[in-house]
Amino acid sequence: MNIRMSVKEKCVGLRVWALGLLVLCGALSALCYWNGSKAEPLASDPSGERDSRSADKTCGPACGHTHEADQLAAAKQVTLISSAEMRATQAGDELALSLGEDLKLRGVVSVTKEFAEGRKAITMNLLGREGSVYWLEDTQGGVMGDVVLTNADGNQVYKFTGRDDQWFLQEIPFQRYICASGVTNESVGMPVSDAPFTPAGSSAIIPLLNSRSSAEAVIYIDFDGEVVSGTRWVNGGTINAEESGHTEEEIRSIWEEVAEDMRPFDINVTTDRDVFDDAPQNRKMHVIVTPTVDAAPSAGGVAYLNSFYDGSVDPCWCFNLGLGAAGMTISHEVGHTFGLRHDGYGSEEYHSGNGTWGPIMGAPFGLSVVAWSIGDYTKSTNTEDDLAMISSLSTNGFGYREDDYGDSNADGYTLGEDAAGDSVNVTGVISTTEDVDVFSFQTSGGATTLSALNTTAFINMNIQATLYDDAGNIVLQSEEPGYDATITGTLDPGTYHFHVEGVADGSPDASGFNDYGSLGEYGLTGDVAGLGGLIVDVVDPVPDAVSILSGNGLVLRASVVGSNYTSTWSQVSGPSGGVVSFDAADALTTRAQFSEPGLYTVRITGDTEGLLSSDDVQVSVEEASDAQIFPNRGPAITISSPDEFYSKTGVLSGRAIDDNVPVESSPVTEWLVVSGTAVIANPTASIPTITFADSEPNVVTLESSDGEIRTFKRIDARSVFEARQVIASGSAARWWVPRDDTLGVTWVAPAFDDAAWATAAMALGFNKNSDYVNWIGPGGDLKSVMKKKSPSAFVRIPFSLPTMDYLSGLTLKMKYNDGFVAYINGVEVARRNAPLGLLSWNSTALIKRSFADVVIADEIDLSEGVALASLVAGENVLAIHGLNHTKGSSEFLIDPVLEAGVIASPYLVFTEQHGLGLLPEGDEDGDGLANFVEHALRTDPNAINAETPLVTQTDGSIQITLPLEVPQDIDFVIEQSSDGMTSWTDVASKSGAQTWQGSGLSVAVDAITEDKITYRLRTLEALPNAHFRLRYSLRGPEAQISE
Repeated sequence: MNIRMSVKEKCVGLRVWALGLLVLCGALSALCYWNGSKAEPLASDPSGERDSRSADKTCGPACGHTHEADQLAAAKQVTLISSAEMRATQAGDELALSLGEDLKLRGVVSVTKEFAEGRKAITMNLLGREGSVYWLEDTQGGVMGDVVLTNADGNQVYKFTGRDDQWFLQEIPFQRYICASGVTNESVGMPVSDAPFTPAGSSAIIPLLNSRSSAEAVIYIDFDGEVVSGTRWVNGGTINAEESGHTEEEIRSIWEEVAEDMRPFDINVTTDRDVFDDAPQNRKMHVIVTPTVDAAPSAGGVAYLNSFYDGSVDPCWCFNLGLGAAGMTISHEVGHTFGLRHDGYGSEEYHSGNGTWGPIMGAPFGLSVVAWSIGDYTKSTNTEDDLAMISSLSTNGFGYREDDYGDSNADGYTLGEDAAGDSVNVTGVISTTEDVDVFSFQTSGGATTLSALNTTAFINMNIQATLYDDAGNIVLQSEEPGYDATITGTLDPGTYHFHVEGVADGSPDASGFNDYGSLGEYGLTGDVAGLGGLIVDVVDPVPDAVSILSGNGLVLRASVVGSNYTSTWSQVSGPSGGVVSFDAADALTTRAQFSEPGLYTVRITGDTEGLLSSDDVQVSVEEASDAQIFPNRGPAITISSPDEFYSKTGVLSGRAIDDNVPVESSPVTEWLVVSGTAVIANPTASIPTITFADSEPNVVTLESSDGEIRTFKRIDARSVFEARQVIASGSAARWWVPRDDTLGVTWVAPAFDDAAWATAAMALGFNKNSDYVNWIGPGGDLKSVMKKKSPSAFVRIPFSLPTMDYLSGLTLKMKYNDGFVAYINGVEVARRNAPLGLLSWNSTALIKRSFADVVIADEIDLSEGVALASLVAGENVLAIHGLNHTKGSSEFLIDPVLEAGVIASPYLVFTEQHGLGLLPEGDEDGDGLANFVEHALRTDPNAINAETPLVTQTDGSIQITLPLEVPQDIDFVIEQSSDGMTSWTDVASKSGAQTWQGSGLSVAVDAITEDKITYRLRTLEALPNAHFRLRYSLRGPEAQISE
């Protein structure tokens, strides 16, 4: 928007449009004020942030300082000569400038100069009064400049900016314009230092130094002289600045001091002119170090405020040449170019420090610590946040340097990965008050010394070093006095974290400083015995030699301190034929099983790039009757649960008995599924429940610990249920398309006579696009009898089930279009997209379904409620009333799959092989042996069997002949009684294919044939003249017993 206004109009209209035009005020960093109220930021502050400087000062209004409360006048639109006319002027031309009713000036052009990119600068000396005008084309195609009027009581400064017909003028305080202690020319520049300096003559070598080569922003320190003209200095005149006269060593020292002051920021302090020339105009500053004081004859240095980023071409100056003063002067004047103002003390414009510390924006020559400040000391005249203002991306265009090391133990830098031996040598920077650099390392233990040292004599930082262990406990911490930090001590093996940070040293109100500017570069050096060492330790079991009961396993757990390592468990030694097997040999925690009793040694070995470390544990595997070799045998664990479960859920049982070492206790047990999909509810219960998701094996352990040794016993548990499709695609069905309600719901009953109905192989339906052609079976196309005739079809599908004890679930998987109601044996079990209540022959589906709806079958769990209750062993009927959305619909589908979860135990397979559907205790052949006993003996349940498997010998032994492959769901128990009638007790037992078990039992094999095996058993527990019998148990949904 262009707003034009005559000088006469502007006094009336200013209040109306002043705030709206402030965004056009140009490259000014100060806030505009109107009638005491803050206006919006100037265009030179594209971030929209207001000036952060505080208005609160400790000195009074008569102190002579420029205060925050001193308000800036509002920017005003004025009329200036056009840019074209200005560009055409030459030295000696007279020009008239109207800057408002009260500011009409005439001047003569004294200097014109063209800079890089064709930017022209013009300097005018005023006629009729003392003062000057500076006019410079900015990098954006506009114009910037200022008018300085010298009055008897001091200087007035007006900044102007804009383009043709849109010029804006604003008066600013002199001390927001230039480094000065007041408003007169004599007050310009910082104090002169008394630091001695003897020129060395012409500098033969200017070392090319860069503090941060990657940074875009640049501070160029010029020691070799410079010719300056066309700038604001000396009214645009020429300054032939002499070279500084410093030696190469002195140049390095001065550069190092400035580089340390700028270390927190992403800016490069350089002595290389080419680096400066390549930097953007509003991201660089030229600092001339010279004895030529033309720019401010009575000063030690001088600079224009905000000139780093406002696009001007003015260098800043350092006239204090002595070491200890030159570097501080450069940082001070560059601070002005960043927008900073003076840090005073009471009535003093420049705080000279407290004897130890002083602020850079004061004049603390000769002090030990000089740093950036926030003015948080008594009698401060300025509470600017130096660090925030310097690092403002919105003004200076650069921020803090990237943090070089992590601030927490989790992301700390790892020492030792690149170190040579045990030595440490790295460099870091503390760049913000909150910054903490963390260095983590592992050590195998020993003497350790680590030092964090300031890398320069120009100290800004008091370093504190703290060493933490991996648990977060302080192990060592540096102590005062001094600004460097060292910790020394002897460390145990482990992981440690070394923290470096800048901290306060007393108070700035005394002889110290706070942590605000305690920043800078440090070097971390030292020696850590065993740095990066690999530490391997067996932590479970706790003793390095243990006993365990034969048949039990041992849980092994190790810790490894190190980085980039691999670990491996291995068997070092064992008894003859003894083998140790590990669940996961490359994991720190594993389970070990031992094939034979005897003494074993197992080892965990760590390897990091060829550096090996290991730890051993001895394990004595002992029978219960063996002498115990080591003091602690650990819990002895037994499991009484079977391996195979003949249901989807089962009960686990087992126990642990401890030897009361190291303390008397009742060990707690815990069941774990080491691998597989089974889930154990309440695994620490004495008899928890296990639920199986499938019929795959699960590795299940029972574990217990006595505090030193964790032992376990394992079973491979599985459930032998399987999903069987009792109705599937292609299953035989009968169907009927009704025309009235004659049948009612009688047709869903299992006894209904459907002989007159049509037959088909599932599925049934029709579709105009042939989408269902691959689903509809022979005889299943109902289009001719349904479309436009009836919306319903009745379907009956028979299916068979074994004995109900072996049924664990039922699922209906249904593809349908558009709706249905399903019945099993006359009982409704499912309803989808169908009206509520009793259906009639012309009932329709509620909504029309799309092919996308149909293609994925709905899965309906029928495992609970009336569905299972309606089933019977043997023949069943699934009846479906299929519904179309309308009788004229062009598509219809009924495609069911009925899936039964069956406990597929060996006995169920046996009954199916022999055509049985009766209970296990039935006796089909009348030979006195129940069906499940015939299954146990692998005999034909339909033929009489006279075999007697158990025979008692005259020598007191027991001979028993069984199938060579015994069914897994059968348990055999030999019992004895003194009278053959009462008080029967167990002598020996055998579960499935497992071996015979019993107290004092010896077992021998008498004979093996193609399908039989004869055992001879003798027991020390036999009663005199004992009678023996064989009892069978069937493990399944319901165990059956026969004697």
